[in-house]
Amino acid sequence: MADLDCKIVLPEVPLDVGRKFDLLCTSSKPIDVAQLEGKNFSLAEKEKYVLKLLSVRSQDNELRLTVTSYQTGKHDLNSLQIENLKINPIQFEVKSLQDPKEPRQQPYDLIGAMTTSLPWYFWAGWILLIVILIGVVIVWFRQKRKIKLYIAEANEAMKAKPDKFIYQNVRQLLRQRSLNANDQDRNKSDLFKIRNFYLLYLTVKLEIPFLYWRLGKAIKKIKKTSLSEKTARKTAEIVRELHLLVYKNSKKDYSSQDIEQMIQVVKKNVDEIETLKQVNHGL
Repeated sequence: MADLDCKIVLPEVPLDVGRKFDLLCTSSKPIDVAQLEGKNFSLAEKEKYVLKLLSVRSQDNELRLTVTSYQTGKHDLNSLQIENLKINPIQFEVKSLQDPKEPRQQPYDLIGAMTTSLPWYFWAGWILLIVILIGVVIVWFRQKRKIKLYIAEANEAMKAKPDKFIYQNVRQLLRQRSLNANDQDRNKSDLFKIRNFYLLYLTVKLEIPFLYWRLGKAIKKIKKTSLSEKTARKTAEIVRELHLLVYKNSKKDYSSQDIEQMIQVVKKNVDEIETLKQVNHGL
């Protein structure tokens, strides 16, 4: 005699692979629901996909077993049991989700059931997301490679260590200006030189490709370097001011005092950067 007398409660839609349905069971003796949770039916190896227990709950002195099947066809289970509790024979039929002309020979496993129950646009979205992530990684690596290339080019152009390069250019520019400092064309040319050797210095020292990046992007990057907040802010101000003087106010006349003042501002900023770098290197 069966310990559980169960009736099948089918869904209103056709019973296909992975579709949930219920076994509504009664028993002549009390059943501890907790002992059935997480358990499954005792089935032969060839029938292991025929019936899977999903959940158990007590309802109006009855047990409701929510189950599913991952194997198509007509099933007649005569010796079904769970945790030594025998269940009366049950019969049901599971419809195939496949093309009848090309039936699947192997039973559906859990993953197979999931893939057939999910819409195509779910997987298309995942594929698109993966492609986007791969693209982002490729772009990131290319950007890193370009930055290294730009810095190497700037380093090669200086043909000296960054600090020696800029100090030599400052001294040379001051000597040349002492000979002919009132020529307006010379003043504009010197302003352009100041900007170029200063940005070359920063490119190698801070590893920021100033001559290739947009101004706003380069200035944001300055604030993320190892410079102190005060020095980083001052460096960003000088870079912005030189950009405005060279490109935005190119028609304006500059006095010798303007140029020499800018040279001193740049030199003082370089002194601060070199001092900070030496301290950080010592640490």
